[in-house]
Amino acid sequence: MNPVLGSLLASLGVVALAYIGYRLLSAWAERAIVRVAQRGGAPGAEYRARSLWSVGRRLVFIVILLAVMVTIMSIWGVSSAALVAVAGSVGVAVGLGAQGLVRDMIAGFYILAENQFSIGDQVSITGVEGEVIDIQPRVTVLQDRRGRVYYVPNGSIVVTTNKTTAASPRILSAADEDPDRRPDTLPG
Repeated sequence: MNPVLGSLLASLGVVALAYIGYRLLSAWAERAIVRVAQRGGAPGAEYRARSLWSVGRRLVFIVILLAVMVTIMSIWGVSSAALVAVAGSVGVAVGLGAQGLVRDMIAGFYILAENQFSIGDQVSITGVEGEVIDIQPRVTVLQDRRGRVYYVPNGSIVVTTNKTTAASPRILSAADEDPDRRPDTLPG
């Protein structure tokens, strides 16, 4: 067999296996999200699972893409040592430049995973009060009573007051109380 044809077929095989693996993983994750939705549980659990998977899917895609690139380079006889060295240098430069972005993404992951607040909750975050209208991996979107929309980077959220899940005052009706024990009950 021609070496070029063999390398081409091997490269196509690697790409095909990576694609199939990615699709299988995506299908498995979608089924898991559907199970979460059907099971019920905490309000917003399906949204939280979808948000976590959207972050995880990007990470999985990047890892698979890099693995495919290095594998194809080795199939064609190209040394991957230079690529790894350059990628390491670029990674350090991007990492230093994107510290805020990484901090926001990690904080967003924990907000979703810990269910600190959900869409529709009334919250106070970094001095902004309003309803949570979206929770993204990098930002939380709030809308105040006047209709103004605020984009709060998740990494800057230090203290959050969730007014929706706080203990609400108990409202009693007259039927709930013993009329003999109430001083303002009229006799008779």
